[in-house]
Amino acid sequence: MERRIVHIVDNSQTSTANHLKNVKFMEKEYNKVDFAEFSHVYLNILKAASRGDGNNPNTRNTIEFLGQFVGYITTVQHQAHKNDFEPYLLKFLIYEVTKMQKGCLPQQVKKNICIFWSSTLRNIGDDVTMENLLGQTIQNNLLEAVQDIKPLVRHQAVLALARLQTPSNRECPVINAFISCLHDSNSMVRREAVRWIAPNIKSIEKLSEKVRDNDPRVRSTAFSRLADIGIKYFKIVQRQHILRSGFAETNPIVKKMFLERLLPSWLSNFNGSYLGVLKSIKLDGEENDISNTEDLSTKIMEVFFKTEPINDLIDALPLDDTKVIPEDLIQNELIHYWNIVVKYLRQSEDLEEYLDKVIPDLTIFCNYISRVAHNTLSKNLEEWEYLNIQFILCHLFDMAEKYDLSDEVGRKTLEELIKTLLSKHRLQSRLLNKLVAIGSKLEPNVDSFAFEGNLIISNIWQPLVDKPPDEDTEREKAFKVSELKVKQIMLESELEAAIEAEEFLKAQDLTNKLQEIKRILEKLLSDNLEVQQIRVTADDSDTLCWCLDILAAILGHANMKKLPSCLITTRQEFLMPLIQHNNPEIHWRVFKCLAIYSAFDRQLAQEYLKALCNPICFYRYKHDLNKSMLIDSISIVTDLIRDSEMNLFSTEADICYVTNNTKRRLYNEDANELNSLANTNLTIDSILSVFMDMMDDDNDDIRHTVITALAKLILSGIPIDFTVITRLILKWFTPVTQGALQQIIGVIVNLYVTRVENAREVVARAIVPIINKFCEAPRSSLLVDIDMVNVIKFLSAITDVGSKNSSVDVHIQVADLLVQEISSRPSELSTIYFAKMLKYLHINHSNDVAVKELVTNCELLLEKTILEKGTRQEVQKFAARLGADASICTNGNTESLQLTENSTIRTSVSCDSNQTHTQNRMLLQQSSPLSVVIEESNSTKSADQNSCTDTENIPPIKRKKLTNMNVERFSLRSSAIRSRKNQQAGPTLCKTSQTITSKSRSFSSGSSSDVIPTSQRNLRSNRFQAKVDNKIICKELRVLLDKQKLNGVNGIKTNNLEVSNSDLSISQSVSSSSDSTVNLRRSQRNARDSVVTRVNGTKSIVNAVSVQVKRKKLRGRTLPSNDATNSLVVNEFDTSDQTLHTIIEPSECQMGILADYSQVDTRRSSRRIQALRSDSTSDESPSRTVPKKRAKKNTKT
Repeated sequence: MERRIVHIVDNSQTSTANHLKNVKFMEKEYNKVDFAEFSHVYLNILKAASRGDGNNPNTRNTIEFLGQFVGYITTVQHQAHKNDFEPYLLKFLIYEVTKMQKGCLPQQVKKNICIFWSSTLRNIGDDVTMENLLGQTIQNNLLEAVQDIKPLVRHQAVLALARLQTPSNRECPVINAFISCLHDSNSMVRREAVRWIAPNIKSIEKLSEKVRDNDPRVRSTAFSRLADIGIKYFKIVQRQHILRSGFAETNPIVKKMFLERLLPSWLSNFNGSYLGVLKSIKLDGEENDISNTEDLSTKIMEVFFKTEPINDLIDALPLDDTKVIPEDLIQNELIHYWNIVVKYLRQSEDLEEYLDKVIPDLTIFCNYISRVAHNTLSKNLEEWEYLNIQFILCHLFDMAEKYDLSDEVGRKTLEELIKTLLSKHRLQSRLLNKLVAIGSKLEPNVDSFAFEGNLIISNIWQPLVDKPPDEDTEREKAFKVSELKVKQIMLESELEAAIEAEEFLKAQDLTNKLQEIKRILEKLLSDNLEVQQIRVTADDSDTLCWCLDILAAILGHANMKKLPSCLITTRQEFLMPLIQHNNPEIHWRVFKCLAIYSAFDRQLAQEYLKALCNPICFYRYKHDLNKSMLIDSISIVTDLIRDSEMNLFSTEADICYVTNNTKRRLYNEDANELNSLANTNLTIDSILSVFMDMMDDDNDDIRHTVITALAKLILSGIPIDFTVITRLILKWFTPVTQGALQQIIGVIVNLYVTRVENAREVVARAIVPIINKFCEAPRSSLLVDIDMVNVIKFLSAITDVGSKNSSVDVHIQVADLLVQEISSRPSELSTIYFAKMLKYLHINHSNDVAVKELVTNCELLLEKTILEKGTRQEVQKFAARLGADASICTNGNTESLQLTENSTIRTSVSCDSNQTHTQNRMLLQQSSPLSVVIEESNSTKSADQNSCTDTENIPPIKRKKLTNMNVERFSLRSSAIRSRKNQQAGPTLCKTSQTITSKSRSFSSGSSSDVIPTSQRNLRSNRFQAKVDNKIICKELRVLLDKQKLNGVNGIKTNNLEVSNSDLSISQSVSSSSDSTVNLRRSQRNARDSVVTRVNGTKSIVNAVSVQVKRKKLRGRTLPSNDATNSLVVNEFDTSDQTLHTIIEPSECQMGILADYSQVDTRRSSRRIQALRSDSTSDESPSRTVPKKRAKKNTKT
């Protein structure tokens, strides 16, 4: 049985094609043998397979087959015994595998177990129900695996958990685990989580966000998954977010998945109804929502135009016989769809024949628009309904704008329709701008167009009305009517009396009079007085806002290059009297018109400049500013700054702060305080500072306007301060910055460094503040989570000039700046990132002088032992790279170095390089504690370059690398060798000093050096000579001390401890650069004579020094020898409360470092001094070395 089972499993590991057949064979073996025997064999096979390599396909096939068999057997048992179903094998495996998972398992075992559970659960039938305990056990094990540190284990655990989700449970732990996996650091885990997560209220929202994942495979899987789920499960906001992300996709594979998979799937959810898709993404709460929805609908229909038949698209329009949509069917989505179809047919040359089927003639179409406007705008509508109707009219006029205007009748009809709408209805800004644009096409002449618009404004603001009749005239008329009526009554009485008296002639005469009176009376009653029409000025807010909207639309027309005289008159008579109006709705519209007028008139802009800048100035202090006024202020100020001819803004004073160093006034929140803010000088820097604050505003329109303004100002070459770039880059790295705003900032920075001259220098100055800001951020700040390596890589990339021909190497300046910052603040947290950034800089070695000085500064910096290990290593790597690159350049351009006796090599350097290095040295002195050391080192180096050398005594092994700093290291060592040779004739220090002086050397480091004036060169040479003589004195003393060591004198006498700092104070006097050369030589001669006399006469002092040096050498810790160490430093030790100081002059670098380092730790300083003493002793000749046995004897003594 065991062999048969093993054979079946062995056949299943090669391919998955025969798994189903082998499952049948395994089922037969399961039914034949006892369960205990079968389970034992099965478990052994499973354990063996789980320990195999998970990357091996045979192992994976085996584990999947074992899981498939368990799922199949469980399903078969459930179908056979539904009532008393008992999955024995599954229970057994759950128990055993759970025991296997306890403890620390290798990654492959965990992964294979997850593969087994994934295969088992995947092959269990849909109608199979397990006990809660069994499912909970598997679930707990897999949930633990989801949190594993290995991504391969998490990946397989996600696959296994797919069948254990419960979408109906809002708090399902498996779905919560999937949601956490959506944000996993591994893209493979995120991808599988997107693919297998079950849709519910919580997961749908998280799933829609993965279309913005940084991995294209995850985004592609997200679009595929969203297509399978369907559009009806998402909110309108989520639908728009998904569609916008798809249209903004740049990866071709993801874009193809969106266009060919998601959009057709969502269209099929509405049974192929295009209008259904457009309605499903409709947002009409605000004007911006409607505009965004229309833009998105246009992009969707453009895709369908390429994939769907044109006849189906046209048939979706419910047109009547006149080729228009009936008025009772008018909807915003339908009219918009009609407009999109018409635009597409007009743009396609092959489809013009279909155009006549969807639109009528211009005259009929204008009459149709007139009816729609009259029937809708005359009603009492809600605000959203009124807004919706105006968008419908905007689409209709958009279709009318593209008509052929050669038809004179249609042209006149359209012009009258526009004038009627402008005169009778107050329209929304979008429709108003559309009508003005069409009117400018109908009237190309700007003056005539402006006159017609001015006439419309005049008729609205001052309409013609009938003059009411005068009261006296009305009274006189009424009196005449009354008089005639009285006469009529009297004549009628007389007429009746004449008729009764049969006086017919009299009756005839009275009848004629009565008819005449009736005729006059009727004329008076029927005739009205002559009506006079006069213009009445309207002062209500609705009328004034209506007129101001039309005026702003006319002024903002693109063809308006110069103000016509009629608009100037309108400004003086209509606009200026409204400046002081109290109504806020009128006030911001007046401000907008005034801003547009200022763009045409420099004198007007200068007069009202502070008023135009007031919203910007008050932004930080008032929170109830009108948003429209603020947006207009940003736009006009940006245009005025960019206009170089106006030159209205300064660059020196501050806009929002006025300081008085002698007096101050207490703050009082009133109007005068705020008004005083605008009475200061206006500067570009202060305006940009306020613009940066506006980028954090809650209003989307303000943020969009201000980022557009910043882009215009920065990319137009306006001089800006590095603080603006600093805040932009920090804003770009901030996680809370919105995606669209973050993308715009990235584009601005990229274009700034590539298009604007000297932009990289500005960014270079912002590097240090940016890194400091990240390092100084508190723990609660979101900047703490930013990867600093990405930050320094980004900063080095945007400041790299690359292969461009640039007169300034920005990275050299950045390197100098970073070295200065490291030197000035070695213990700060940002120092390590300054050092790390050095390795990402691309240094151009064409400027040898700058590179050499940079190497020198790095070497001086490395001498500061207080640098942390990481910082020191990074600086060492940078210095080594610079040195290697410089040596390659030097060997490629120059011949081998030649040193001859009494020869001087001088290399001239341009004045610009000299001035640049002088400025760099001054900056380093101001910021670095090594300024004194650097200056002294430069002085010593310049003096060495003007001296001579004898290269005969230089060891051959050193001759190959006698370049750069190595020459300086050999200078004093050659002097010491010659001094030892000259000592054989006697300890005549003066003679030795003269010999060394006469054989001074000159060397060339393979690079250019500064041109030093003659007087300064002589002074430095004298100082250097004094230092060399002093070193010779100290070395002669050391020679005599070593001779006494060989004689074996062990006695210690402390009576004459006069060989101290007073005898060798020449080292301090020589180090002072303010002493004159005469004083130096006099003090040198006196000290030399004193030391020689005391050494020859007092043997005990020598013996004491010898013994103490040996003891200290044996007790102290000896550091490795350093070639740069040319002399000893102060070595201090105590014996029986008596101190003996032996001072031998150190180099300037060592003195400066020890001076700084001693302030940190005195004990470490003593050990460092002792180590330097040991290193210096090791550099001497072998004859001076004390034998080991002798040293042990002295140590015992």
